[in-house]
Amino acid sequence: MSKQWSNKHTNKDIFLSFFQKAEENIQSHKKRVFFGVLLVIAVVLFGFLFFRRRNEINLQAANILSNAQGYYSKKDYTQAISLYDEIIDNYSQSQIIPLAFFLKGNILYEEGKYKEASIVYKKQLSQHKKSHIVPFVEINLGNCYEEEGKWDEALKIYKKFVEKNTEHMLVPNVYQAIGRCYEQVDNKELAISTYQKIVALYSDTQWEKLAKFKLEELAPKKQPEKGKK
Repeated sequence: MSKQWSNKHTNKDIFLSFFQKAEENIQSHKKRVFFGVLLVIAVVLFGFLFFRRRNEINLQAANILSNAQGYYSKKDYTQAISLYDEIIDNYSQSQIIPLAFFLKGNILYEEGKYKEASIVYKKQLSQHKKSHIVPFVEINLGNCYEEEGKWDEALKIYKKFVEKNTEHMLVPNVYQAIGRCYEQVDNKELAISTYQKIVALYSDTQWEKLAKFKLEELAPKKQPEKGKK
């Protein structure tokens, strides 16, 4: 068995493991649609990282990432984070570093350590501004702010996202989050206008249905008085 064949299948195993875990995350976070982006990340990064020109640094980092994912699947988050940190600290030239940052932040988020997760996401955004996963990192940072009750900070992140990524597949999710944040800061008028925008832009989709449901909650139709039509 050649080393090249072995490396190829090691990388394939990383992808399959990550893909499977992503599917599990989607099922366990149905109310948190944003965590479904892990599935997209897996597909995008597998193609981007492992079908480009490979080098020894990337292969070494990929093997460490594979081990980290193994610990993650066993819920040994401490060991998984330790390996992500090893990639971040020792493989500065590897294309895998943005993914290591992202996965580390996600573990901290899952553990309820929202402040620590936001620190990781912000560090990633400052050091890897051109990474393909920046939009997903921004969304997860916004999620952290929501969990911390920092609604204004979350709104800044989400508004900036839709301004920069008008055609991104996750824009409808972000509009939902914007509406949710407006509700939390008691700005009913802006929440309603945001949900109305979703209805106008995304007709015949799940987003329209969700937005209409929220509009019914925020601005229910008045029932006609008895004796009047």
